[in-house]
Amino acid sequence: MTIRTDKLGWLVAAALAGAMSVSALSGFQGNTAPKFATVDIGKVFDESSLAATNTDTLEAARKLRAGILEFINANRAMDPKDAERYAVLLLKGTTVTPAEKAEADKLKAGGEDATRKQRELSTKNPLTDADKAAISDFGGKVSANNALLGRLQGTYENDLQTMGTDLREKTLNRVRDVVKSIAAKGGYTVVFSTASAPYASNDLTDEALKTLKK
Repeated sequence: MTIRTDKLGWLVAAALAGAMSVSALSGFQGNTAPKFATVDIGKVFDESSLAATNTDTLEAARKLRAGILEFINANRAMDPKDAERYAVLLLKGTTVTPAEKAEADKLKAGGEDATRKQRELSTKNPLTDADKAAISDFGGKVSANNALLGRLQGTYENDLQTMGTDLREKTLNRVRDVVKSIAAKGGYTVVFSTASAPYASNDLTDEALKTLKK
């Protein structure tokens, strides 16, 4: 079965791509004359340490899921229930308990042993009735694991899309909060995104980046 672990990779890239545009952020409000500024939200988002952390988080999630798919795909002769349990345990990542780690290791060894036996039978001649029954059993497990791989692929793609959206929104909200704070302290009435107002005498981009890197 062909599994698309490469698709998990471009899903991460898409999740990190920023539709980072904000028309205007309200800052200081008062009876003084209007004071305007601009900020490059996209630049602040992309160059902040938060963006780098998002990249690392999503890449780690992608590698974990790709590794699970690759193992099951390489050992489709294993018991489908064991394969599904193995996927659940590995998805725990760093939160897995010692007992769960031991269970996962046992399931992995069992899967690899099933693959070895299936390969031995594929080259054996002549075959006994027991061998033929075992080959048939392995065939059923392979079919079941093909179906499992399809389900896991879809689930993992959705996981990464959801994680990417959540991380992006949290980071963008943090960027907005920083810009609003700077605007309030500087007495700015409105801060425009450079996407809608390419120039203003006051640009808060560098100050926002400096604040986020503290």
